Amino acid sequence: MLQRAMLQRAVLASGVLLALHVSCSAPDSGDLFLPFDPSTGAAGSGALGIGGLPPLEPIERVGDASVPEGQGGSFGLADAGGVVAAGGALGTDAGVSDAGDAAASADAAPDCSTNVERCDGIDNDCDGAIDEGSTCAAPCAGFALDGHGYMFCSDSVVRNDAAARCEAEGMHLAWIETAQENAFLVTAIQVANVPAAQEPEILTYIGGSDAADEGVWIWRGNGAITDSFQFWQGQAADNGGQAVAGSFANWSPTEPNNTDDDENCAVMSVLGNNNREPGNWDDRTCASALPFVCEAP
Repeated sequence: MLQRAMLQRAVLASGVLLALHVSCSAPDSGDLFLPFDPSTGAAGSGALGIGGLPPLEPIERVGDASVPEGQGGSFGLADAGGVVAAGGALGTDAGVSDAGDAAASADAAPDCSTNVERCDGIDNDCDGAIDEGSTCAAPCAGFALDGHGYMFCSDSVVRNDAAARCEAEGMHLAWIETAQENAFLVTAIQVANVPAAQEPEILTYIGGSDAADEGVWIWRGNGAITDSFQFWQGQAADNGGQAVAGSFANWSPTEPNNTDDDENCAVMSVLGNNNREPGNWDDRTCASALPFVCEAP
């Protein structure tokens, strides 16, 4: 009896082991079930990575690793088929041509063919020509700085007329906000093929005025273009005047001085004269007939 019981228990144990073996054994393509290897992206010999895709390449830093992101550092994907452009932008490989991408770029480009060409040194209507035909009146010339347009006119008019002429071009009398802009305008006007009757100095209206409040010099708009910020307070620097909030100003020595209590408009000396260097500013009566320079908003 005891022997029979022991034999039954042995047979039962053998059945359990057999069942376990059958349920856990791998099929013939057993290497598909091998553990995933993150270092190679492969699962078993000859297997692909996740979802049947090629293994992912590591992310690597491009450039100086000591520079934090957002301050000149740039990141890119290794072997991603792209290049890191200036400023950290990811561009496409120049050797790859994609008609779909070209069409998308064309769709994204603004249509400027209906724009009106104006005298500002820019191809406003995208026809490949700048200030063509009669765009610039005879005494005027257009030029651009970093894609920003200007117009200089050498015929002499009072300030109100100068502002109106700028407005007709969708512009305002120039607001000169940096030393670079000031120097550019001096050079551009000097080489413009529109001789001015005001030689040898060529005093030229710019947008500054304190007509509304003596000593409060602001960049004035006109028409639909509103006034801008205050850049100077008071008279000449040697008489207590000073730039406001670090604004750029380029007054000649002893200016502004409001001679005769009627000098409320800023002008720029293109060639310099007396105590003024080329590019220095002066305050003059707004009834003076002078050339002028406009700027696109």
